[in-house]
Amino acid sequence: MYVVGYADEVNGAGTAEAAAYVPTRHEVVELVNYWYRRILHNSWFFFVRGGTGSSEWRVKAFADRRFDRAEAAIGKEAVDVAIKEAHEEFRTKVVKDDRLWDIFEHGTEEQRNAAVEETYRKISEPDAADVLSRRIKKNSQAL
Repeated sequence: MYVVGYADEVNGAGTAEAAAYVPTRHEVVELVNYWYRRILHNSWFFFVRGGTGSSEWRVKAFADRRFDRAEAAIGKEAVDVAIKEAHEEFRTKVVKDDRLWDIFEHGTEEQRNAAVEETYRKISEPDAADVLSRRIKKNSQAL
């Protein structure tokens, strides 16, 4: 059964803690990296496609809470470093377009809207949207 906004890893059985398992510092850093990449993936997808769903917003809220817990465990500086590394890795390995990335991060509303229109033009060919979605997903999973 499909439920709107449902994401097992953030509001389902997948959120149950594994109390007997204590992660190492390295593993906590990897979790921060993972959740930040998920946020970036969702934000980038929203940027290039002009829309998103409620599951993505749930992932963001959940990830923010995980960052808070990670800071309590390994410190703010370690979390900030992990986020910075994930950010750069996503930019260079998934996006690969410095101009669009700059608009994504710093662009005006007008520039962002123009970038979405440009992306739609690029994906207006049959199956191009599916190709773009698969490419974004593949590149994100490769991280």
